Amino acid sequence: MSHERVKSDLLAAGLHEASVERLVNDYDQMRKKLSIGEYTEAGAYVGNFCENLVNILRDVVGEEVEQDVSVHSFVKKSISNGYHADVSNWVRVTLPRMVQATYELRSKRDTVHTNLDIPVNHADTQTAVRQCTWMLCELLREFGQEDDIDEIAGIIDDLSSPIVPHIDSHNGTRLITKADLETKQEILVHLYYHGSELSADRLTKWIPGKSKVQITGIIGSMKQAREVFYEDGKAKLTTKGEMLALEIIDEHFEADE
Repeated sequence: MSHERVKSDLLAAGLHEASVERLVNDYDQMRKKLSIGEYTEAGAYVGNFCENLVNILRDVVGEEVEQDVSVHSFVKKSISNGYHADVSNWVRVTLPRMVQATYELRSKRDTVHTNLDIPVNHADTQTAVRQCTWMLCELLREFGQEDDIDEIAGIIDDLSSPIVPHIDSHNGTRLITKADLETKQEILVHLYYHGSELSADRLTKWIPGKSKVQITGIIGSMKQAREVFYEDGKAKLTTKGEMLALEIIDEHFEADE
């Protein structure tokens, strides 16, 4: 998924240009750093993302953007309606609260880990990046053009895709770049990282060179083996299926990191 399209949509909505450009770049970089295990570096981009988002919101409520952004001061004034701007409750309260929660998670966790001589870990950074993903998706929902709602939904789906080495996402399609997996293994990995049910149609789109008949046949066998639930053309992992998926990930993915 091209982050240029995200940037284009936000700029078309009239949001502060320089802050939008930095925000999208920060988001792109934090995902890349997280995907290769550079958690401290990813956390730095999380902080920058939050500060640029505050400047975007400052501009929306009619305030000047700041070079030295005070996240806490903006959030405190915004949720108490101190700016008296004609904006939605989402812009005034909901998003600022999430900005502050994400900013504090990043900064306080870094401090705690330093004091305890424990490095910033994957769980902390993954949580912060997911919260940034949510905020970016909500920006698109709030300010995106209504006549592009289907395209916006596709962009949001891409943004929400898991950050996993060897899995690329573009225009709603996810592709496992490792070519040594069997089709059943690819199905298990896609279902595991998607986290919810997937249709056979979508899995067919995501697994190159396989027809829907082949995909549904394999899923049918997996259902008989109690590895997936499969109803109305949609599959979801059982506990047994999740265990198999984790074994595949440990063997084919973790060893490469």
